[in-house]
Amino acid sequence: MTAVHREEGLSQYRAYDSRGQLIAVKDTQGHETRYEYNAAGDLTTVIAPDGSRNGTQYDAWGKAICTTQGGLTRSMEYDAAGRVIRLTSENGSHTTFRYDVLDRLIQETGFDGRTQRYHHDLTGKLIRSEDEGLVTHWYYDEADRPHSPHREG
Repeated sequence: MTAVHREEGLSQYRAYDSRGQLIAVKDTQGHETRYEYNAAGDLTTVIAPDGSRNGTQYDAWGKAICTTQGGLTRSMEYDAAGRVIRLTSENGSHTTFRYDVLDRLIQETGFDGRTQRYHHDLTGKLIRSEDEGLVTHWYYDEADRPHSPHREG
């Protein structure tokens, strides 16, 4: 265990496994949080001092496919290019995402059914977004930083 001593005279302790991954933290009041990992080294579980567990499951490529926090689970689906195409929330509602051939997000349909569309110029910069009748035009300064969006509708 490694001790971290603070100016106030209080100490926090950290434990690491043979791979150098943090496996436990004991705070100044003696409360311990533990961490668990899969064989690939991905953090899979955080166990709070009260015993509650938050966790993440991964696919064979190391992408998070399911997270559980406070007993509620959220899941993610990916396309062959590794992009998130669907998020399913704790209550079963979902948000979907579409991309163009250059991997740019072009459409997002939320759990409420609202669709946002995104348009890019030839260099890949976002130049226009549409959200239920509200159109925003994006402009950039000399350093290619977005500034002064103009909204219509």
